[in-house]
Amino acid sequence: MSRPRWRVERLALLAVVVLLVHTMMTSVSLPTLSPYPLVDCSGITNATAVLHSSSRQVIHRDVRDSKRSTKSEKERLQLLGSGTVPTIETFWIKEQRKPTPKIRFLVDYVVAGFPKCGTTALGHWLSSHPFIKDTAEEEHHILMKDMNYTTNRLYESLLLPWGTDENMTAVVRGFRCPHQLHTEWGIRMLSQVFTETKVIVSVRHPVWWFQSYYNYRLEQNETHLLKDLPNGLIGNLKGIFASDKSPWILQTATGEFHRYLSAMKKTPMTDPEEITLLSPFWNRNWNITHLPRMPNPVFLSEISQLSDKNITRRALFRKDLQTFLGLPSEFPPIRHVRPQGTDTGLNQDKRINICDEKHAPVRAELMNVARHASLWLRKYFMESKSVYFSSGDFLDELLQKWMDDPCR
Repeated sequence: MSRPRWRVERLALLAVVVLLVHTMMTSVSLPTLSPYPLVDCSGITNATAVLHSSSRQVIHRDVRDSKRSTKSEKERLQLLGSGTVPTIETFWIKEQRKPTPKIRFLVDYVVAGFPKCGTTALGHWLSSHPFIKDTAEEEHHILMKDMNYTTNRLYESLLLPWGTDENMTAVVRGFRCPHQLHTEWGIRMLSQVFTETKVIVSVRHPVWWFQSYYNYRLEQNETHLLKDLPNGLIGNLKGIFASDKSPWILQTATGEFHRYLSAMKKTPMTDPEEITLLSPFWNRNWNITHLPRMPNPVFLSEISQLSDKNITRRALFRKDLQTFLGLPSEFPPIRHVRPQGTDTGLNQDKRINICDEKHAPVRAELMNVARHASLWLRKYFMESKSVYFSSGDFLDELLQKWMDDPCR
């Protein structure tokens, strides 16, 4: 009788050990705070790794909708080609405190995202073009402000300096605001007011994005926006837009680039697989039905394209962005620029290497984010007729790398 009991006790002990090991492994690879559903990413990868031809056309201003855009372009030429600077009243009705329809011609482009995804280098490179006029300061949140402020600031920064210049109609005006897509107000300003503005978006592998952003906050001594350990930043926002302050609070959810891009409504959102990839947001009572569809054309890039060593692709990237913005001449070579003020030397002992084993939980959550974003960007967002990119095959390859933990 004792022998069977011993066997039962041994089996019970073995079961407990297996359960403990499984729990430990699960706690590392799939944090309990993760809102992401279990997805067989390996199977979906093969089904959704759609390759996009590098010869896909990049639009000019008047191609998006031939009838409407031709009319808009004619109106723009009449407004800016008269040889005199339009008055502020052309764009803003002071008595009624509201903009006129012509306000959409004040901004031709915005580098709208995302922080720590190469937007500083991208913005400086764009401003090096002789036909681009951007705001004088390093960074702006113009389209996230009060409309009166927005109109006056854009008028003073982007229109007045060019005045009666003979090339006034050829000038492309814009600025950089990496948090533009992080707030509902920022998205509404583009989709309802600045409908002619072209949107440039750069993304990055969420794992490397998090490390860069975390260390940047330390460099700027903005420790109040961080928690003691990166693992404490595993979390999610309430809904798609928690508040106008949420983008500055670093969380793993802040790196859900597909969350903010999906608010543009450029994808069907009827395919069950797409809903699964976006389901973390649905699970948080996510609702964008009240948001209008964004008509603005989007140029999508991955940060690695800015430092691509392939000469042919690099030249094509410059040419495609030139065509997208409707510029009359080519861009100079891309140059790297560090964000202003990052060489502070502060908190060096607290900066992280995301690949350290102690950061495995936060990295596991970031990989959940990365895989869902990779699949959604490649299968759905890049298939939108108003989303453009350079060297599609290469971009697809870069985004497919998001399926793998870069630390392994």
